[in-house]
Amino acid sequence: MSIRTLIAAACCAALVLVPAGVAGATSPGAGPPGATLTTEPAAPAPSSSVTLRAAPARPLVGGPVRLVLIGAPPGASGFAWDLTGRGVYAHNTGPSPQIETRFASPGAHSVAVRFTASGHTRRAVLTVDVAAAPAPRRPHRTATARAAPARKAGGLTGRVTAAHTAGDPGVTVADFHFSPSSTTIHVGDTITWTNNGPSSHTASARGGGFDTGVLKRGQSASHTFTQPGTFTYFCQIHPFMHGTIVVLAATTIASHTTPTTPATSTTPTATAATAPTATTAAAPQGPTLPNTGFDVGVSLFAGLLLTGAGVALRCIRAR
Repeated sequence: MSIRTLIAAACCAALVLVPAGVAGATSPGAGPPGATLTTEPAAPAPSSSVTLRAAPARPLVGGPVRLVLIGAPPGASGFAWDLTGRGVYAHNTGPSPQIETRFASPGAHSVAVRFTASGHTRRAVLTVDVAAAPAPRRPHRTATARAAPARKAGGLTGRVTAAHTAGDPGVTVADFHFSPSSTTIHVGDTITWTNNGPSSHTASARGGGFDTGVLKRGQSASHTFTQPGTFTYFCQIHPFMHGTIVVLAATTIASHTTPTTPATSTTPTATAATAPTATTAAAPQGPTLPNTGFDVGVSLFAGLLLTGAGVALRCIRAR
């Protein structure tokens, strides 16, 4: 037998023996006694397209934010949410893959969603960066006078400015009405209108007594009333908006009109009753006529001398 024939016979024998050995190893009962081979169905690979997103991506503290699971497999259900990052899935939305929440503090917040798809539980995690809420902006008030056309009717100056003192009463313009709709003040007081609404408004007196002009959001204007009366006004842009200002006369202060009485004149009886003895003791003893400093005795003696001199002169002439 040639060498080529021997090699061909060996190859054929190998091809026959190898499949038989493999079949024996994989057939039931093959291998050591008591050993069995089981096959489990392979778990479906997680889909890389499933993503948890937030809208808006960077919400503000206290603002609404919607969490949405993008690419959830068909038939997915049992969506449970962990909104605190503590592993507690306390919020269940059933078949809905989204939820709305709010964050109470700024910074990074971890959220997660757990759901069931094809008999397997899956989970998606997201870190939400929450920004601090901006500080509220106060309307800028300028002290520069911005005046409407000067008019004068019914004791009104017609000059409306944006400058006013902190104690002045105010009227808020918002939601297409004046609040309060009626205000009572005294002569000399100033009313300030402030527009807190998104639309522009005016406060214009009927008859042209005063006019704030167009006030945009955050702007204000003031007017001082100088005479008593009832003054109605409205918004020229929205005529259905009405308001009333009742101006009362200024009150008179009693201390300015009544003269002050001296303290001694208000208690004359008490003064006389408390010190009558002292007044009598202090009175001088003597004549009630005023003392001029002239001695009466000297004047009498001088008169007698003059009289005697006159008598002597008449006797001498008679001789």
